[in-house]
Amino acid sequence: MEQYTEVQKLGSGSFGVAVLVKRKADGKMLVSKRMRLCGMSNKEREDALNEARLLSKIQHLYVTHYYESLFDKGVLCIIMEFAPNGDLGGRLRCVTPHAHTHTQIAGRVFESLKIKRVFFEHMRLPDHGV
Repeated sequence: MEQYTEVQKLGSGSFGVAVLVKRKADGKMLVSKRMRLCGMSNKEREDALNEARLLSKIQHLYVTHYYESLFDKGVLCIIMEFAPNGDLGGRLRCVTPHAHTHTQIAGRVFESLKIKRVFFEHMRLPDHGV
C-alpha cells in the first residue's frame, strides 16, 4: 500500500472495510476494499481470493472498475474505482427518508439486489456480493 495514501474510511462490512485512497503517482482517488485474511475460515478466505480473481477479469460498463489486488500485512486489498456520487441506498434515503426498505421505495425490486451495491457513478455495480 506504499503507492497509496489513505484519505478516509467509507464504510465497513462483515469481512472488511472500504477506504478512500489517493494514488501517489497521479492523485487519482480510488477505493481500497480491505479484508483481513487471518481469522477467516478457509471458505471465507477462498471466497475473498476468488472475489479478487473474478473482479480482475470483469470489464463491463456497469461494473465498478478493478485496478489491482495486493497483500499488505495479512490484509487483502482490492483497489477499485471510486464512485463519488454515493450509492442507491443513500440517494433513496435523501428522496424518501421515512422509507425503510427498497420495496417501500420502489415497489418490488429484485430481492437479491442490495441498494447499497449500486453506485451512482454511471450506475455501476461494485462486486455483486461475491
